[in-house]
Amino acid sequence: MFSRVEGYVAHDTDHSPIVVAPDSMADISIVSPRVVQSSWQRLEAEPREISGIGSTTLAERVVVPIRHQWASTVDNIVCSVGSTPPGTDLLMGVDMM
Repeated sequence: MFSRVEGYVAHDTDHSPIVVAPDSMADISIVSPRVVQSSWQRLEAEPREISGIGSTTLAERVVVPIRHQWASTVDNIVCSVGSTPPGTDLLMGVDMM
């Protein structure tokens, strides 16, 4: 048996690819620290504990400027910075769907 996350490739405003996985079971959106750009807006920390398949505490939040389709309008998604499943850069929770 294997596990696979379905998603799509979006791009930030620097044209860097971001693999997005919509997660209708998640209350918040999480972006991997490996794709966070220094130019992205940082927000005041809101430490929160999360649990599900795993658990952790998230504190850092950023605004991810993302284009869901090439050359489309920029959508600013507020995400907590944390670990994401392998091959996924951003878990989009119901807060941003």
